[in-house]
Amino acid sequence: MTFLCPGVSIAQTTARLGLVRYKLVLQVYAALYLLLLLTVAMDSAVLNLLCVVAAIAAPSAVARLRTKMRMLFDIPGNFVLDVASAFVCAPCAVAQMASHAQAYHPGTCSFCARSTLEGYVRQ
Repeated sequence: MTFLCPGVSIAQTTARLGLVRYKLVLQVYAALYLLLLLTVAMDSAVLNLLCVVAAIAAPSAVARLRTKMRMLFDIPGNFVLDVASAFVCAPCAVAQMASHAQAYHPGTCSFCARSTLEGYVRQ
């Protein structure tokens, strides 16, 4: 699912860890896709610039999430590796994070978020 709908996988992972609400992440990714469609449909320098900024911001957010997961689960590595994996193959990085957080049920295609892990519920 991470190759076709990365926003859903990221939303499931962040919701599972209690970092960001599921619907908020989906709304952000919907806005990014809308921006992309507008950029293709219109010939605007401003939209082109916004699209370039979004193309840099999305993998940067994946790298930041990866770093946060590394801290939460005490996984060895560093920020440089997180940035490299997010920019080289963001779907691979997202799939790895979703698997580690158990953000989905293996063998199923579900667009729902699983419940937040017990230790990460905000009080």
